[in-house]
Amino acid sequence: MGLDNHTVVIYGWKVEGRDKVSEFEEKLENANEDWWDEFIDEYFIVDSMMGNYTYFGAILVDYDAEWDDDAEVVIDDDLIKKCTAKYNKFIKDNPEISKVLDEYKEDEPQLYVFQHIW
Repeated sequence: MGLDNHTVVIYGWKVEGRDKVSEFEEKLENANEDWWDEFIDEYFIVDSMMGNYTYFGAILVDYDAEWDDDAEVVIDDDLIKKCTAKYNKFIKDNPEISKVLDEYKEDEPQLYVFQHIW
């Protein structure tokens, strides 16, 4: 079994630390028991191997760094508007999840760029 290696760009927040991530994900589970199946890779990027982090927000880019033919994405105003509109609709349509996310938002959202390997 090989590793998946994705390049991710997300405008949002990061929950860090195994205990804090565990607590966060448990609260999400209580808010919507299907959150993992419905929303992972759409609004959440999780460290499924170690549980050290979970990112949430508007995912602007998520591509397989090894296998995707289009391993280049232009981040322009249209992409940002499209992705943030999708995230904002998700928040509006899921008020219980939104309450949990509000508890874990520290400061303003950040633009994160990272390799997500699992």
